[in-house]
Amino acid sequence: MAIVILLAALPLALFSQSQYDTNDIKRHLFYLASDELGGREPETAGSQKASLYLRDLYAKMGLKLLFDNGFQHFQFINGWTSGDSNEAVFNGRKLQIEKDYVPMDYFQTRLASLDAEVVLIEGYIDQNVCTKLEEHIKNRWVILDKRYDYDKSLSRQQSVVMLMRAGAAGVLIVADTLRPEIDNVYNIPVHKTTNMGPVVCISRSLADSLEDFFINRDTIVGNMDFNRGHEYIGEAYTDSSYAFIASLHKTISITTHFTPIYTNAKNVVAYLEGSDPVLKNEIIVVGGHYDHLGTKNRISKKTGQPVTLIYNGADDNGSGSVGVLELAQKYSQQENRPKRSVIFVNFDAEELGLIGSKHFFDDTTVINPRNVKAMINLDMIGRYTEEKGVEVMGVNTAEESRELQKLISKKSQLKMSFPTSPLLFFGSDHVNFYKLQIPSVFFCTKVHADYHKPTDTPEKINYQAMSQILQMADRLLDNLANRKKNLHFKEMEF
Repeated sequence: MAIVILLAALPLALFSQSQYDTNDIKRHLFYLASDELGGREPETAGSQKASLYLRDLYAKMGLKLLFDNGFQHFQFINGWTSGDSNEAVFNGRKLQIEKDYVPMDYFQTRLASLDAEVVLIEGYIDQNVCTKLEEHIKNRWVILDKRYDYDKSLSRQQSVVMLMRAGAAGVLIVADTLRPEIDNVYNIPVHKTTNMGPVVCISRSLADSLEDFFINRDTIVGNMDFNRGHEYIGEAYTDSSYAFIASLHKTISITTHFTPIYTNAKNVVAYLEGSDPVLKNEIIVVGGHYDHLGTKNRISKKTGQPVTLIYNGADDNGSGSVGVLELAQKYSQQENRPKRSVIFVNFDAEELGLIGSKHFFDDTTVINPRNVKAMINLDMIGRYTEEKGVEVMGVNTAEESRELQKLISKKSQLKMSFPTSPLLFFGSDHVNFYKLQIPSVFFCTKVHADYHKPTDTPEKINYQAMSQILQMADRLLDNLANRKKNLHFKEMEF
């Protein structure tokens, strides 16, 4: 295997005499962000190679590998697919899934049924209009049809949310063709509750049989044709919009059912026991996620031809992954061994919702959060510029924030800032430690033009500055792992 050959060529001396030698950093990063690893998406061959690479280097350092030989395995739901209980009936006829309708997973609703009357709204539909039509929408299906004049500033899912909030029990989305819907059943976490009604995409032919006519927007209510069983039941006016609502005096019964699609993932976790017989029971965590967005197949806008795009993720977060490795290498050396124990962890599935760090404390017999006294997170530390500088967030999660700022800034030649805004703080794995009242400090060189693009490649990393950022993180880690008293947690001010 390529990984075995590469590791054989990288003896322990690869970390050279300098603690954070740029050549060592570059060597690690060019591998982790290489095309061979394909963007390190969870449960891919590239992710497997990356995790083995990290785990084997920790083993070479002499660190203890936790969980399953260094791998903390977990599963997470990475999508939903149609289950076997989907059913729809109209006019006594059982409808065919993927021909007449497709269940839509807009609201994370796993099993929902609705047998109700169908209403149709004609006019300019916005939230104000929907609010005024609540009594006519409540407990009914509402047809969402692009032939009618909905608020064009809203996306389709926003329109569905608008109708649901107004009391619609279910929404029927009309599509000219179901093929795209079948190929991409939506998994949009617009609303986390499981109490919402079903959302279904229906064919144009089914919609026509339900509507049985087309309401022209220029038609006034007095001239509307209700001879086919449609009944005008209400209207709403605002300063900028209007709408009429009609009951179609038809019912449709639909049950939507979804089953989860699971993805296997794993954190890479290594442990360095502290040197103090008492303080070694306390733990400092140093982490950074190693996953990224993987490989995507797209149609080129320029040529119209299929292209394969590799999201190498050099800065996000190959840089942080290598930073964790480098700190582990220094502190694994006997002369640098700290008093407290240190866990070095590379999280998986961060890009999908900070999932790896959510699972970090799953087994408290291995890692008890009460024993963790502070956390350092390295995420996107490779694109330093004089203009943007480096952000160190989270020092205000400790009562000793001024002390930490002074410590981190000491001897540094880099431009840095210490933002205290919660909005900036809640974006990476340290958040799951903060939620457990663990002081957490986050190093980042800010978002750039290549963020979450295939152009985030290793040759664009500022290796010299990255080495200096690791010196800053080193000073912090040395202090946290050797100080007499632990930090005191402080809740952020919102």
